[in-house]
Amino acid sequence: MKPLRSKIAIILFLVLTGYTLNSFGETSTPYFDMVGTYKDLGIGTHNDIAVNLQGEIIVADGDKHRLLKLDPDMRNIKVIQVKLDNKDKPFTPYGIFINSTNNIYIANPDLHTILVIDLDGNIKKRIGGFGSCLERPVDVTLDADGNLYVLDMIGPKVHIFTPDGNTIESIQIGLELQDSSVTSLGLDSKGNIYVTDKGLGKVLKITPSRQIFEFEKIDYGDDNLMTPSGIEYRYRTRIRFH
Repeated sequence: MKPLRSKIAIILFLVLTGYTLNSFGETSTPYFDMVGTYKDLGIGTHNDIAVNLQGEIIVADGDKHRLLKLDPDMRNIKVIQVKLDNKDKPFTPYGIFINSTNNIYIANPDLHTILVIDLDGNIKKRIGGFGSCLERPVDVTLDADGNLYVLDMIGPKVHIFTPDGNTIESIQIGLELQDSSVTSLGLDSKGNIYVTDKGLGKVLKITPSRQIFEFEKIDYGDDNLMTPSGIEYRYRTRIRFH
């Protein structure tokens, strides 16, 4: 999954390297340069992050149409030069997932595509595209068998693919309402699927039998409604939304 500690780590990185965060979640160019590698490499609107087994942090910088890689000690950052063909552009990475062999799965919503790349930026696989079942994929994850789960904003739906990219099923998870904005996808060890909808302020749980349960938005009495946008699964403990 996408552990909360990785998100804490990226926040610490931004602070330590002098990035400032504005009210829109964007970052400016650092006002000092610790080791000569951060200068003029300001991160735009970062849509998602993932951490591999080596502790390297991958950032989906959708605003600047690129992926960034941070070393585990956070003292080096570099752009992953994704080797894109014209058919892969515009490249706007959204949700990302990295597996145990360092393949990065990237939701590219503008092209209705999931790209699979390695850490050197080589494209290993393309799933979806125009005319496919994917209309606007915004997040992606894998199960223990390597099956691919894709959250599609249009529908909204969850599409499930085999490791080879063949469609297993598409699950309609709600009505396409004006305020709906599904953002994140998660799985637990029992095969339950979780989807956050920060627009409607709710979380959906889809069981293996495809029953759908809703956790409704919470009103705290001061007009501040829960807007869940991320999911973390802790093995043998609980699902957490943030």
